Amino acid sequence: MQFGITPARSAAARFAVALSLTLAAAPATAADGVLLAVSGEVEVETYGVGRPAKVGLRVKAGDTVASRGGEASGILEDGRMFRVNREETWAVPGDRATGPAGTLASRLMSTLRETVSRGRSPAAGDGERGERGIRLLYPHNARVLSEDIRFEWEPVEGVDRVEITVKSVLPAYKQVFAATAGESGAFLPREAPPLAPGVRYYWKVAGVETGTGDLRASELAWFSVLDPEEGREMRSSMEAVDAMDFLGEPERNVLQASLLISHGLHHRAETILKKCLERHPGDRGVKELLAGLYLKMKRTGAAERVLAEGRTKS
Repeated sequence: MQFGITPARSAAARFAVALSLTLAAAPATAADGVLLAVSGEVEVETYGVGRPAKVGLRVKAGDTVASRGGEASGILEDGRMFRVNREETWAVPGDRATGPAGTLASRLMSTLRETVSRGRSPAAGDGERGERGIRLLYPHNARVLSEDIRFEWEPVEGVDRVEITVKSVLPAYKQVFAATAGESGAFLPREAPPLAPGVRYYWKVAGVETGTGDLRASELAWFSVLDPEEGREMRSSMEAVDAMDFLGEPERNVLQASLLISHGLHHRAETILKKCLERHPGDRGVKELLAGLYLKMKRTGAAERVLAEGRTKS
């Protein structure tokens, strides 16, 4: 087993330096944790009662992470990492390390736990498009980086003269522009006023049905552009995660996705989690994390499909 008093703390220190974070000395209370990766059968025991381990499960001081032939790893909110290998048992410690790494670790843990919890039982209904509407794909209720601004929707046969509308209330903004015939994506025109960071914009797509002249339109979706300073912080944090060479692939994917979700960059997080599931299709915890992300984006149908696939294959 690798609890990582040496590797975890040294990596956490590099993590902290890279992020230029500051944190006052932490109180001598226990540090809760969360599981980042689980493969095979692992249990978390609390007061002698076991429950199946999975990504996003919270562990507290005194809990025991016990391998039943599988492996698990996680992070404590003070920045320390832990790993339980096959046939090993590890008790969550009652102490807390001091230092700056805990600020980001706590943020990532909160995001991970909240998103996984949300993804366990999506509400009924989809809301992604009406019966004859156009489904918006990107951006869909998420923040984006300035270099990622574009508009995409699901191709619809028999619809032409497609127009995209982008607007906001404060500050007042409205831009209407046409898409190239046959395309299901477009960029903001060069002559359009720039989009301001932090402002919530709404956009939709509308087109005319060939032959009938009926209007086909999408629902509204929102997006906002990430502030440049927050974007630099996010990139620095991602570089720090990449530099943690003791992380396995699943742990790294979950940390990266949680970091992106915490900044509202849901589409980038979705890409990471979908690739992770391609490599580990049976990972229920990652499914719930992705489902929770879809619910944040108001894509209930996508969340239900992810979880249904997990039930079908289980």
